[in-house]
Amino acid sequence: MVYILSISEEVRKLLDKGILSSKDKGFSKRCQAVVLSSKGFCSKEIAKICDLKSKKTVCRWLNKFKKDGIEALYSKLGRGRKSVMSCLSIVQTEVLKKR
Repeated sequence: MVYILSISEEVRKLLDKGILSSKDKGFSKRCQAVVLSSKGFCSKEIAKICDLKSKKTVCRWLNKFKKDGIEALYSKLGRGRKSVMSCLSIVQTEVLKKR
């Protein structure tokens, strides 16, 4: 089991801000998981609250937070489905449509 036993008031404010105002829903969930862990919730309970299938995901998030702090909770660039067409192909398609 991984628990976050205590977090500073400054970090707590940043996490609360991330939960309430972040446009990145993944980041919001990760912030919520850390806050819930600091309140004594176990990873299984956190997974249920955050609508996750596995408590392992929560443990991974908490381990990253313990190691690298709040920076580890941000989503990395380049995630998600990649474009099937390159930018050039998209422009070429638009030109052909206009003909």
